[in-house]
Amino acid sequence: MRKVVITDRRSSIRKYFQQENADAKFIMLNENVKTLSLKEYLLKRLGIKEITRNDMSGEHAESFKREFCKIMRSLNYANNSIEWWAMNFTNKNPLMSKLFENIFYILSLQRFMADFPDSSLIILSDNKILARQLRFWAMANNVTFYYDISVKFNVKEFLINYTPLSNILIFFKILTHKFLSSIVLERITNEKAEKLAIITQFEKRSIIKNGLYKDIYFGDFKELLKDLHLIKNLPILTVGYSACNFIDFIVSLKKNSRNADIYPMEYFIKINAILRIIVIFFKRYFAFLHITNDYKIQDFPFPVLLQNEIKHSVYSGQLIVNMSVYFSMLALSQNYKITGLWYPFENRSWEKMLLLACKKGGQGINIFGYQHSSVIQKHLNFCLEPGEYNELPMPNQIICLGEVTKNILEHWDFPKNIIRTGCALRHREMQGICQPKIKIKNILVTLASDLQEYVRVLIFLDAALGDDASYDVVIRPHPVISFKKALGIFNPKYLKYRLSESSLEDDMKYCDVVLYASSTVCLDAISIGRPVIYLGLDDFLDSDPLFNFGILKWNCSKPGELVELIKKIDVLKKCDIHNMRQSASEYTSRYFGAVNKENLSKFIF
Repeated sequence: MRKVVITDRRSSIRKYFQQENADAKFIMLNENVKTLSLKEYLLKRLGIKEITRNDMSGEHAESFKREFCKIMRSLNYANNSIEWWAMNFTNKNPLMSKLFENIFYILSLQRFMADFPDSSLIILSDNKILARQLRFWAMANNVTFYYDISVKFNVKEFLINYTPLSNILIFFKILTHKFLSSIVLERITNEKAEKLAIITQFEKRSIIKNGLYKDIYFGDFKELLKDLHLIKNLPILTVGYSACNFIDFIVSLKKNSRNADIYPMEYFIKINAILRIIVIFFKRYFAFLHITNDYKIQDFPFPVLLQNEIKHSVYSGQLIVNMSVYFSMLALSQNYKITGLWYPFENRSWEKMLLLACKKGGQGINIFGYQHSSVIQKHLNFCLEPGEYNELPMPNQIICLGEVTKNILEHWDFPKNIIRTGCALRHREMQGICQPKIKIKNILVTLASDLQEYVRVLIFLDAALGDDASYDVVIRPHPVISFKKALGIFNPKYLKYRLSESSLEDDMKYCDVVLYASSTVCLDAISIGRPVIYLGLDDFLDSDPLFNFGILKWNCSKPGELVELIKKIDVLKKCDIHNMRQSASEYTSRYFGAVNKENLSKFIF
């Protein structure tokens, strides 16, 4: 009889597959210390064949993506409310929620088992929600199912999942931020005078040399508008959500006199609004939003997974944080004469809170969303259906960072009359770096999205370059994602590398080729003539920022093929490289709009 086992424990493998493994296969759904160890054990000790995530999903990922977006549109339309939009899974982005991934894995595993009725399957994962759903399916289909995932007590997880304590701490944090900002920062004068506002996020890197503030999304936008006389002499408030050490941030703001008109969101929130959030939280803590419709994808009902996402939204603090954005922006729009507002557009939950608050509290506020970064096919928050834009809280206009992203959004059913081509406020052109082609020796590896990407890239490179001393490898992690945590999951056995301690410009001068999995550095690289290689990491959704451009770019999905691909690039003719560089430069100039008066005027209301 075939068996399905989902586990992260070696004892389960020994118990159920030690004696009969000829017809068994295994798949690893997520990489951690235990599953990676189990993978090595299954391959080397038991000789069990691995199937990849791509093997399992086949050609179904794209059709599933369309169905998922369609069903989420129905869900969002049916449950349209402030509390609903305050939950991150409603924006569809797989990077923000496990709903897409869990449903897709269940359907793909069911399809695989149907296609191979005589094969047993080992699933390496610590996903308990997925395990429970698979058990229901196995019972209905007469499949022997074993679920054995290790349980490790974690104080933080316990407090989040079984007590309201972590959320109560968030309430105190909001209160503390309000009182500290009211005490430390100067009061906004002349409340009834006309003002403009930039809504953003504060991070540690928002404070640069000498304690000067620089916006991580908008750069020098404020100064540019004033220097080029594009707006009348109106004060521009900068209002941000704090994603950094709050005390350090406001102390740094206070130290530099040039940091004027910069305020955390909590500065504006009213005490009675905080009390309302507490009531909403406890209401949803003890009685979740109930979804009555029997929603299905490919005949699979997913109310259990959906209710789990709702539960996570409440327990994790998402609901509180996003509701605090709503009430902060409501107070701002009601108590100050804000006539125009800019914010970084990614169609996220906190953005919808901002838009709903301004719609309720403001009188005809012009709201422009700035689409500030590259887009990839994995960003389902940008994937709309015809007519869906009008069903969502959205800005009056969306200003794209260039012509390419504008065309992509139009293709993904954003209304043409809503989108403008603007400029790349944060992008700095790298000039004078392009050098004549030489033999590839220096490799720059750029990391971006999340910890899982870090681990998968390290595994890929360890297999691809581990025993090859021909290349000098430099790894450039993302500034806000810990590389040390990735090493705690997988520390390469063979790969020789060093971490970048240089600026991006210096790294670009150093390297001969750039390897990436999702980083927008690939665009910087081809803009100055560096060849790039996209590492396919066995993901069922494409995370390549260059998914619609294939010049000066190569794809590599198997570690064993990387060195040969580099050698292939090495022997290209100089005239071919020259032509590729020219095409790539033209493409990136359309991707990153130039920061000039003409393009900046697109931001004006």
